[in-house]
Amino acid sequence: MHRRIFALALPLLPVELVHIETDGQNVCVAVLDATRHPQLTCLNRAASTLRIDAVNPQAWRDGIRPGQTLASATAMLASLELRLLRAGAIEAALQRISEAFLGLSPVVAPCMHPHGALVLLDAQGLLEHNSCEYEAFIANSMLGIASALGHHGRVAVADGPWAAAALARFGKVAGFFGNSQVFRAPSGPCRPLLSRLPLAAADLPAEHQHWLSALGIYVLGDLERAPRKELTVRLGAAAKHVLQRLDGPDADPLTPFVVSESPVESQLFDDECTHTEPILFALRGLSARIAARLFGRGMASRRLLVTFLAAGGLQTSLAVELPAPIHRAADIFAVLKARMDSYRLNAPVRTLLLGAELLAPRDDHSGHLFQALDRGELALPRVLGELVAHHGDDSVGFLQVNEAWRPDDRSTLLPSAHRPTPVKHTNSPHSQGRARLPESHPLLQPIEPLRVFSQAVSIDPLELVAPYLHLEGAEWWRYGDEALVLHAARGGDGTMALVDCTKDEHLADDAAMGEGRGGEPGAGKGASLMRLWGWFG
Repeated sequence: MHRRIFALALPLLPVELVHIETDGQNVCVAVLDATRHPQLTCLNRAASTLRIDAVNPQAWRDGIRPGQTLASATAMLASLELRLLRAGAIEAALQRISEAFLGLSPVVAPCMHPHGALVLLDAQGLLEHNSCEYEAFIANSMLGIASALGHHGRVAVADGPWAAAALARFGKVAGFFGNSQVFRAPSGPCRPLLSRLPLAAADLPAEHQHWLSALGIYVLGDLERAPRKELTVRLGAAAKHVLQRLDGPDADPLTPFVVSESPVESQLFDDECTHTEPILFALRGLSARIAARLFGRGMASRRLLVTFLAAGGLQTSLAVELPAPIHRAADIFAVLKARMDSYRLNAPVRTLLLGAELLAPRDDHSGHLFQALDRGELALPRVLGELVAHHGDDSVGFLQVNEAWRPDDRSTLLPSAHRPTPVKHTNSPHSQGRARLPESHPLLQPIEPLRVFSQAVSIDPLELVAPYLHLEGAEWWRYGDEALVLHAARGGDGTMALVDCTKDEHLADDAAMGEGRGGEPGAGKGASLMRLWGWFG
């Protein structure tokens, strides 16, 4: 099976991770990696003997090189700014990029290298033989994903991981890339291309490289033409391994990247944050990172967990339950912003964590050539998430119609996470996608009240007509423990009303007292009271 390896080289990754804010000025920056110097907590005079790990392009143009001591670099350039990269930042960035690349290929391998970080992608089985168009698509997709995460690099394509990594790291020096950020080596052995790479591509120890440079060997082609017996005796198995890679096929396997159970992104602030504005600014970047990792997994999240860590060890968490899974960066940030608008920090925040939990398969909507795309359906998860973040899960949901006579029970507010699925007609082609009402639904029954009050209203007597006969299954006229017998009454203007006739105890007592005082007999007949419960349409 045809094997093609894509290698993404990230030469400026340490500089990009220190979040340089230049404000349009050409600032020269040197970076020290705290992973190589665990004892270093701040940049002071004790760090002047340490060697620089990375520099930005402005410092490179001014003569500052990685490997110089801080003392010599600051002596050459007084305006050089020093930055400390926290331990493990490069490994976390490579894991993030590798997880995002899983959406392109199931075999992705991050690689830490002294000459620059790499991410390798195996496209075996995904390409047809000599498929230039699809190779260009994968390479440009890798560059696009890395750019969305804030990183710039270049991609080289070859038949083996070592050749692809060497071309990606040192192809710029050999003039392979030019104005493009993608270089594609032809299928088969690429010895003529590899022979033009500098000696550093052989990954030999520093003392061996110095010895070879003293002999006038500067590129891999010179190393290949040198006497192999003497090289093997002097350099040992390392030179033999390099020469075998130059001669034969590069069949080294890749160690697949294993993802964690739930993706988590973090942001460390230089100063403690006491307001939500910098928190929202950081959440925008964390949302883009989480979205890229969800894209690689092909999953969406139903729960976002924001954790605030204070300098004193105080930890608070904010859980955002989502009624529908979301995976886009804009949707994630919109929901978090809606929740943070009403949130108050308990303590100054030093570290911010954003995790995506309760992962579910991503529901992608494919476009149709002859049918319009339902944009409302695409926007519904984001709108529901914002509403739930604003008003709470108990106040947002879907309205479900029930089979009941009482108007209060005819509809139920379901939680937003339990969206009702409409029943579709299967017999008629014109009824596809429409909700179907059951045959015994009250909306299909004749002569129903248009409005029923929860509490009766006293009215003047109306002309009673025949009792309302449709009461054999009526539950809507029972309020509490009081059982009412309702009648349909017609007013003077022809309006049909829903009323009941009851005896008012206060009126009955007044009538009895009137008779005892010699009042007219029969005055107690007015003790009956008519109440209005609703009307018909």
